[in-house]
Amino acid sequence: MSLTVNDPHDRFFESVFTEKAVALDHLNEVLPEDLKNNIDTDTIELDRKSYIDEELQRYFSDVVYSGFYKSNNTRLKICFLHEHKSYYVAEPHLQLLRYMLNIWEYFRKIEQRNPLPVVIPLIVYHGTKEWEVKPFHAYFGPVDEVLKRFIPRFDYVLSDFTKYSNEEIRDKKYFRNGKLQLSIYVMKNIFNFEELTKDFESILKSAKIELKDKQEFIHFLNKLAFYLFSAPDSELYEKEINKAIEQEGVEIMSVLEAIKQESKLEEKQNILIYQFREKFGLTKPEEVYIRSIKNIEKLDKALKNIINAKDKEEIINLLS
Repeated sequence: MSLTVNDPHDRFFESVFTEKAVALDHLNEVLPEDLKNNIDTDTIELDRKSYIDEELQRYFSDVVYSGFYKSNNTRLKICFLHEHKSYYVAEPHLQLLRYMLNIWEYFRKIEQRNPLPVVIPLIVYHGTKEWEVKPFHAYFGPVDEVLKRFIPRFDYVLSDFTKYSNEEIRDKKYFRNGKLQLSIYVMKNIFNFEELTKDFESILKSAKIELKDKQEFIHFLNKLAFYLFSAPDSELYEKEINKAIEQEGVEIMSVLEAIKQESKLEEKQNILIYQFREKFGLTKPEEVYIRSIKNIEKLDKALKNIINAKDKEEIINLLS
């Protein structure tokens, strides 16, 4: 049963990487040694503030960790900006730069911090096309050294899950955290069901041994199941995955029912947004607000009344 839910890849990524133990294990593996050696890991914490502007709200991840970098008897504020990609992007610097500007503007306006924090972007990738790393100035064509000094220069750390073999993930050659290990395995193979089923059960059992809290493990498996059965072609490996997950105590039918409800919710949001746009016009903040409504009854009431509504405020009030 393949069901469509808005951005299942992003949703699963965010649910996993907002756990500090997972994020620290990942950073420890992917960061360059010269950078990693100077990070005060005791200060690294999830930053709960959102730096995504309204226009980008539905298209970007928002996982940021903040902490301090220590070097030459100085301590500097740093932010690790995680941008998840399940598909190849030709010009990621443009997206990252906009995100980085939002972070700097926040610290300048709200916290009035001086100096500003250094933002370290990380792209976490698991798509089917090979990721090509290019410098920002390559976007502009054959510019000479005179022009290059007018183009922003910054790097990002690429964490490409497709570069790890299933055996390396299974044997914990790199990543140690059980949740991270299983998540990377699933995300890496989410577009190839044959590969996904090969070591899934053994890695699942390994994660279970590490996660001694049964309720925590079941909660994680529910998130994993939601991701798996929201993905394309999930019906191709439904039998094998069902068996492995159900053995650990997860009720597959309840997960599938939750996905159905999510799909129904998204469908109603889409219809209301379309009708809003056609009848009254729709601003980006208003679209974001409609996307935030998770009550199907309120959406149904708005859909029923929008035809005869005199203005948009009348419908907005029904949603509140």
